[in-house]
Amino acid sequence: MTIYAYLRVSTDMQDVNSQKLGVLEYCAAQKLGMPDMVSRWHGHRITPGDWDSLLPHVQDLATEIKG
Repeated sequence: MTIYAYLRVSTDMQDVNSQKLGVLEYCAAQKLGMPDMVSRWHGHRITPGDWDSLLPHVQDLATEIKG
């Protein structure tokens, strides 16, 4: 099973590293294995290049869901 997580940092009080840690802790507690982490962020925007690099992961997820 592939596990994907969307981490969003929208305030100065939030930290992407603490969110990653939360995902890792949850996966460990649920015995889900180590998730693949895809990290892309540029300030407050996702660039077209970011979408290009994320698209294969989204396509894999869609294929997995369709079964």
